[in-house]
Parts: sequence; structure tokens; C-alpha cells
Amino acid sequence: MRPAKLLAVSLLLVLALAAVASPAQASPQPTGVEHLMSRVGQTEVNTVHVAPGAQAVIKLAPLPGGGATVAWACQRLQAYVCVNGDFFNLDGSLVGGMVSDGQLLRAVPPLAPSPPGQEPDHQQLLLSKNGCFGTAPALPNDAWQSSGASYMVLRSGQLTAIQVANDINHFVYGHHSRTLVGWRVRPDGSCDSWFITISAAHFGVNLADAGRICQSVGATDCVNLDGGSSTAMSLGGQLVSPLQDGKEHAVHNVWAVIPVAPPPPPKPPPVVTTTVTVPAPARPSPPILAAITSPLAAQPQLTTKALGPTKQVDSARPEHGTLLATTLWLSLVGWLGQRKNRTALKRLGTIVYQGWA
Repeated sequence: MRPAKLLAVSLLLVLALAAVASPAQASPQPTGVEHLMSRVGQTEVNTVHVAPGAQAVIKLAPLPGGGATVAWACQRLQAYVCVNGDFFNLDGSLVGGMVSDGQLLRAVPPLAPSPPGQEPDHQQLLLSKNGCFGTAPALPNDAWQSSGASYMVLRSGQLTAIQVANDINHFVYGHHSRTLVGWRVRPDGSCDSWFITISAAHFGVNLADAGRICQSVGATDCVNLDGGSSTAMSLGGQLVSPLQDGKEHAVHNVWAVIPVAPPPPPKPPPVVTTTVTVPAPARPSPPILAAITSPLAAQPQLTTKALGPTKQVDSARPEHGTLLATTLWLSLVGWLGQRKNRTALKRLGTIVYQGWA
């Protein structure tokens, strides 16, 4: 192969490998989900609070085959936050039952009840459809999301009294990295949720201190998940929790907080158009016509004007002839007209006469 062609093929292979190895785009932070990092001694505490009404869903996600890392799972789920879930045996089998979105993925027989007054060392962590966590000694038939868990470190706001005769591997009293889920029910029935990792290189806390940390963030109940080298939190596409032994280990399920699209805005109410027909105003009658055709409620009194000495009417003179004709016409109209119009006509004649006079 020629050197130029070999160089081109090598460049294409490098670009292809870089595309495959590039991480998936990080999911944006949903509204109502907050992250807080603090330190307790040599340990780092990462807390994620999911408030009621957050634009995200919480689900228990199984991982394929022999398991995978939390960071890998979070990228594939396009989740904003992921933490490790249930304990598993040396052969890779889960200790507890597993339900995801109402589908039973692993059933286990109920564990033997704990002695009276002693906190059970294993139980089922449940998440209902309304987003509230809780625990049960066995897996119920109507579970929506569920994984196995160990001790309750906080119950109804009080630290639990965990007593063991033989603390194998210093699980209770030893200082290990811890993964916990906490919750609180509000008076209206809605729930706050917390995902907490407490970790440091070769250091951690015991279960009593883990319960106190849950109290400090505001939870009233808190349960312990798998910890130690399994403890891991992925946030926004990055692993934020320190690893106990410096490397991330495979787990078999994760609790994930996945963003969802905000609900669409409400539709505006329909516009109702009302047509109102306004009748046209009546056209008023002309003043003279109204005065003649309308009944006269109050007829004015006519006054007689003194004309002075009697004058002889000479029909030969033009003005006297016109006056005589007008007088005869008014008399004729007054005799023929109706009674209600007679006064008006007489008044008109008087006005005409006065003008001529």
C-alpha cells in the first residue's frame, strides 16, 4: 500500500474510534432537581434533592449481562443523576427483588422476619407512581419501581437502633462508602426524595453517621443501599463521587433521575363572539309637519290685536285684494278642516295677516 493511502486509512480509523469512544451528550439539569456537595471530615457527601413536581422521573433501571458501571448506565439512559442500587452476591445475582416500570424482573422469596425490636437487615425499597418512596419486608404485587436495600438508618425522623451481635466485615459500625435514599412526605401528600453518596478514598462513615447526614439534609426516612466499592454517583455526565479504591466497579441496577419535557402550556379559552343588532334610530319628522300632524296637547291662546279705526277695504288696491283673498281662504279651510287642526290653521292665517299688515 502506498504511504499516502496508508496515511488516509489510518486517519479514518482514528476518527472512527474517536467517535465511538466519545461520551454521549450530558442530560440537562431538570427543574426541581438540585445537587449539593459538602464534606464531613475526610469524606465527600454528594446529595441530589428531587422536589415534588420536578420535571423528571425516578426509575429503577436494570443493567445488562454481568452489570455495568453507573457512569455508563447514566449515559445510556440519558439520565441526569444515577446511583448504584441493590446488593449482589459473588456470582452476580441480586439479593433483593427488582421491578422497573411495573414489570417484575426478579422475584425473591420473603426473608425471615427480624427479631422483635431489631431493624431488619434487608428489605425492599419501593417507589410508587406518585413519586413517594417507602419500604416493605417483601415485594408487593403492585410495585411500580423496586430494588433490594439493607438497614433503615432513619425512620420517622429518628435514628434507628441497629444492633448486631456479629458485625461481619464491619458492615454496621465500620467506616465505609455509603449510598442512601431518603424521603419526606409533605402535608399535602407529595414527597421529597434524596439520593446521597458518602465516599472517600479508603475511608467512609458508619451507619449511625449516615443516618445523621440524612437528617441534616431534611429527610425523615432513609435506607442504606449497596456501598463500599459499589458506591458511585453520576451527575450531568460526570462521575462526582470519589471512588473507594480508585476505580469504578460494575453494578447490576441503578436508580436514575431522567429529565422529562415540561407539560405544554394550557390552551386559551375559546373566543365567544356575540352579535348584537342595534335598531336604527327613528327619523324625526320635520318641525312644521310635526306641528301640523301631531295632536296638540295644549293649544296656545290666540290674542286679538287691535287694528285701530275700521278701514274700508278697497278690492281695487293690490294689497287689499290679496288680504281679502287670504281671509276668504282661511275661512273656507277653517270651516272644512277637522276640529283638531282648526286652531293651527287659524294661527297660520293670523301670522300671515300680521305680516301683511
